[in-house]
Amino acid sequence: MRAKEYSVTQVLIGTHRVGLVGLRGCLQMVGRSDLEDKDAIIGLMMEELSRSNFIPDTRAEEYRAAVWREYLRSRGEDFSEFYSELPVVLRGGSDEERDRLDRMITSALAKHELRPAMTVVRAAEEDLELVLEIDGEVVVRGLPTLDGLRKAVRHRLSDW
Repeated sequence: MRAKEYSVTQVLIGTHRVGLVGLRGCLQMVGRSDLEDKDAIIGLMMEELSRSNFIPDTRAEEYRAAVWREYLRSRGEDFSEFYSELPVVLRGGSDEERDRLDRMITSALAKHELRPAMTVVRAAEEDLELVLEIDGEVVVRGLPTLDGLRKAVRHRLSDW
């Protein structure tokens, strides 16, 4: 590979941004191949990327999903099915409020190529306030506007 093919590309592995060396060159190599099978494409990319990058065995599946997502992105295809999941808890509130906040958080996280791994905790009679937690931290209380939720999500993600 030429030196420019060893550039570093930031990708989302799970919920962490990681720099992958040679991803662009790897995508070009796969584009020139006659491979069509998803597993074969991912296998070739993982093999090639592992030459220049440390890929922990414990995170291999997250890397495989990220590599496939980048392959689909390079082809201009929809890759939203392969967004990384983020633990989200909705506590309290009415069914209508939780449904509305569920739609809003799904939209807000999609801007960051994340999707919620949602847990819903119904309100006890003494706890009617709606609360949204991301990765164990309270992000909002009550039903925010979509803009307010997007700001809160951006702030929470920047804390990582």
